[in-house]
Amino acid sequence: MNKPKGLKKGDLIGIVSPASPSENKSDVTRCLAWLHEHGYRTVVGPNVNKNKGLTSASEEERAADINEMFARDDVDAVFCTQGGYGSAQLFRHLDFSMIAKHPKLFMGFSDITSLHLMFNKLCGFVTF
Repeated sequence: MNKPKGLKKGDLIGIVSPASPSENKSDVTRCLAWLHEHGYRTVVGPNVNKNKGLTSASEEERAADINEMFARDDVDAVFCTQGGYGSAQLFRHLDFSMIAKHPKLFMGFSDITSLHLMFNKLCGFVTF
């Protein structure tokens, strides 16, 4: 089981929305401000603030954001904006072999649990 490295000031956190859109887009803005105030850098997936019915974007767009964040060597962690609905739809679009080669701190709650389980089982790393 791979354990991701801990975060330190200056690390880059990728922000994704694998499930429902943020109820208030200002929640993402406030989160980014808090992370910056505490010394972290952030990069927001291009599809985070989209809205497609009950999800933040299409399956392909949401999965592309996750795949990109794990593929990027400069990203140290991947944080999800919120749970809700739709994470399980992404399984067929995620590159689990690539993700397994780039274990990172991954954090999310509620509907994101399906991704935690898949990253644990198929990629062999601990998530939060």
